[in-house]
This record gives sequence, structure tokens and C-alpha cells, in this order.
Amino acid sequence: MSPKPPLLRLLGTMAWVLLIAFVPGVAAAQVVLDADSRVLDPVTGEPLAPALAGGEGACVQFSKGTSGLNSVATALTLLNADPGTSPRFTYDVDGEPVDPTFFAILDTLDLTRGNGANTLGDVGFDQLLPWTSSAPQITSGSCQSQGGPLGADRVAVRMRGNISVDEPGIWTFSIQSDDGYRLSIGNTLVSQFNGNRSPARDTVRVVFPAAGQYPFEVIYWENSGVAMFELLYTPREYTFVSSSNAAPADPLDSGSDLSSTTSTAFIAEDFERVDSRLLGLPTWSDSALPEWNGESYPNCSDLVGEPNDICVLDDEDAVCGNGIINALPNDLAQECDTKALAGASCPPGFDGERFCNNDPDYADGDSTCTLVPAAETCTECLPGFFGPSCEPCACVNGDCDDGITGTGACICDTEWTGPLCETCPDGFFVAGGDCIACPGIDNCTGQITCTTVDNATCDQCAPGHAGTGTGACTLCEDGSFEQGGVCVDCPTVDNCAGDVSCNVVDGTSPVCDLCEDGFFGTGTDTCTACSAIDNCTGQVTCTTADDATCDQCAPGHAGTGTGTCTL
Repeated sequence: MSPKPPLLRLLGTMAWVLLIAFVPGVAAAQVVLDADSRVLDPVTGEPLAPALAGGEGACVQFSKGTSGLNSVATALTLLNADPGTSPRFTYDVDGEPVDPTFFAILDTLDLTRGNGANTLGDVGFDQLLPWTSSAPQITSGSCQSQGGPLGADRVAVRMRGNISVDEPGIWTFSIQSDDGYRLSIGNTLVSQFNGNRSPARDTVRVVFPAAGQYPFEVIYWENSGVAMFELLYTPREYTFVSSSNAAPADPLDSGSDLSSTTSTAFIAEDFERVDSRLLGLPTWSDSALPEWNGESYPNCSDLVGEPNDICVLDDEDAVCGNGIINALPNDLAQECDTKALAGASCPPGFDGERFCNNDPDYADGDSTCTLVPAAETCTECLPGFFGPSCEPCACVNGDCDDGITGTGACICDTEWTGPLCETCPDGFFVAGGDCIACPGIDNCTGQITCTTVDNATCDQCAPGHAGTGTGACTLCEDGSFEQGGVCVDCPTVDNCAGDVSCNVVDGTSPVCDLCEDGFFGTGTDTCTACSAIDNCTGQVTCTTADDATCDQCAPGHAGTGTGTCTL
């Protein structure tokens, strides 16, 4: 049976989701996702590996409405409406109504309209909502495409993508909003504020049961006045003094989640943005979404490299400005287009600065350092670095030939192999970070494999021994031989009254240890009938073809016990 679309499966999630539907805002003690909710590779059917190199960001729909927004339901009504129909806002162009709804690629889930938003100790807003008329962060006239300065009231936003998780564990998400939102990950409703509010923050702890890519969606809306949405995370369990006090608990896993708090005690440095380092464009579809201009819901893949109407603010802690995908009408410019530095430091062993990888004024920037080797000014490398450029060693299970004259070659720990000492070979298993030999199996002539000390198996037992594919190779007993890894009976010998033995390896040379009465050949592979004796009414016995005797001649005949019965 084909799996349900990701957001349809949302209806079948945990029972606590029902509670969230009845109150404006709530944070569960801990939300456990389902490993089966990970996004699958369409070719192999296996879960997609996490995109550790990052992605393009989220696929985002912006829609402006004509009526008030106060819930997830009203936001979805606006987002799902057919273009140009109520409650969609339209404006006039040459006498024709135009719906300013559009799709874009959002690098950072951090939006504001710049009109006095209370940051509550956050990391600073990075992107302006479309249709913002003015804001102190930008020059007048910026971010007014898609219809000009229409105002950022009654706006609904749908953000979708794949979020990459590199290993199982607990992540804590911080959601700051004005007005409401709904956050879903892995087909599970994670957190929401189903109403309008002044700037406030929620947190929620999410358990990712396995590495991979999980479907991700945010529904956000702004009714009027101050506008903000900011999503942060930390890859650990993080709680607070109380639901209204954003000071961290001690220890961190002993406190409460935040719920609609306005506390400014939040320590922004302990969290990071949810941005394109984690988010990739959605590779899944959802049949529950409406058609868009007669086509299926866009997945934004056709927008990569195209003009984008989102303004990225000039924040030194943020990823670079989006010069490549940004285009504003009438030659208007964004201040962020002149941004040079990405704000991150170079790795150990190198010098220089990180330049933007998507600003047209810095075409050579690749979001890595301009690699100035430390060795040009240093005479030795730190431990774990090698060569004139002090490159980092890459050995996984072993020591590195490090130092300024080192080659970086790996000297593997016991049993590990491979260029980076990354392979535990056949016949060994990994335990406690060590590569350990599998236990021996007597009479195994093939390869022994195991995953623990208790489950060793042999792929080929010695000839005459059964047990191939198991943990024991056993010599076949008398009267049997090995065939296909199991012991089977020796071939039969006609007229044999005793046991038949044979070559234990291949079943050849069967031998009968006792022929039936009237037959000779005991100790050979053939039992032959004794020669007949005329007038013998008893049992004829023999040991060869020439020594047959009769144990009872017919009445009137002499010769009992000899080879002739004579009248």
C-alpha cells in the first residue's frame, strides 16, 4: 500500500496533538518522532541520508489577504485559496486585478517587518516580510516588490522542506512569534500558538529516533501591527527555570519548556538559526494541497538561481546576503547586497576570512576561508595537523603522521584497515570503538563473520562436516556423509541387513557390515545371493561364491551342513 502524503499522515499522530488543538499555545514535555516519517529515496525506497553539506533552504509561499487572521485554519484558508479569489488580496494593474501571492526560497526562518519587534534576547532578525512599507534596517523603498508597499498586514506564510538530522538525539526548538504559528516535523505537530499574540516565545524538545531527513512545515500568520517569526534550535535537551522564565535550568534537562513567555533572560548564544545548513527544498509532495494555476503545488526547485523577493538584512551573524536570487524593480538596491563577510571564523590551521558565496560583488567567495596556510608564518603544526599547510589529519581509528614534515598517512590501530583506518575487515566486529576478531570455529575452512562475540558463523565448513552458515562445524556420524552443508544417509546396499558406512566427504565407497542370510559380501558394497543347492529345504549360507552350505536337506537326502543334498 502506498504511504499517505506527509501532511495527511499528520492526522494520525500522537494523542497529545488533540490537546494542542484546544488551547492557543502549548509545549509538550517531549515530542517523539517516528523513524518511519523520514523522507524516502524515490529510487531505493530507503530513508534519505542527512544532507550534511546543507541545502538551498525552505520553499515558501507568501499570501496577502483581505480579512483578519487569528488561527491556523484562517491562515490555511488564505494560503489554499485559488489565485485571485476571496480571501486573497488583489491590486489593480491596468484595470486587471493581480494576486501578489508568490513563492520564494527562504535561507533563514527569521522574519520581521521591522516595526518595533521585541527581540526577547534572540539572535537578531535577518529577513523582512514582503510588502513591508518601511523599516529602519533598510533604505526606503526596499522589499516592496510584488505590488509595491502594500503593507505586511494580514499575511500568511507556508514554509516547507526537508530538515537534516545527522544522528539520533533530542533537539530543543525555540519559536518566537507575533502573531501565531504551527510547527510540524516528521508528520507530527510539534508546537503551535493557535491565536494572535504580542511577541512571545515557546520552546519544545523533539526526539529524533534516527538520522535522516524529516519533512518539515511551518504555517505562520501576521494579522496587524508588530510582525515576527523566528525559529532557533540547539541539538541537545534544554529547559528553563519555569514556563515563563527564560533563564536556563540547572541542570539543563531538569526544568520546563517555555510557553508564550516574554522573558528576556533567553541566552541567544546557546541556540542557532534553523537555516539552509539544515534545510533543503522538499523532495516530497502532498496531494492534500491545492493546485496552483492548474499545476501541482510548487516544490521551488525551478526557483533556484531565479529572482527572489525576500530581503536579507545586514546581520554579521547571519549567512551572506542573497544577491544571486534577489531582484528588485526600478533598480532599487538592498543594503544586504553589499555585504562581504559571512561572519564565521576559519578552521584551525588556516588564516583569512569567510567570504559570501552568493553576492555578485564577491564572485570568488565560496563560504570557505581564503586559505592562507598557518605554516607560512609558523614552524610547527599543532598535534593532529600535518604538512607545510598544517592540514587537519583525517584518520578515524589510528594515529596520524602529523607535524610540519608529516605526510598525514594513517597508522591504524590493531586490526583496523583502509586509507583512513575506517574499515573493520571481515572476520572482525566493532565493540567499544575497537575492531575485535570473531571467535574461532573448529573445522571451518571458510570465512568466519560476526557482529558480536556470541553470533559467529562460518560460511564454509571443512569437507565431511555439516554446519555451513551456522556457528558450529560438526563431523558427520558413521552411516552419513556431508552434502550441501548437512549430513545425509549413505547410499543403500541391496540385501544388507546391517549398517552401511561410506566416505564421509562425498558418500562414495558404501560398505555393508552384515549381508542378509543367503547372501555374501559383508564388508563390501555388494551383497550377492549364495549359489542354490538342490533339495535343500533349509537356509543356504555362504561367505563366497564357492562355499555355500545347506542347514537342512529334504527328507530322504543326506548332506545337511554341506554343499550337496544327495538322495
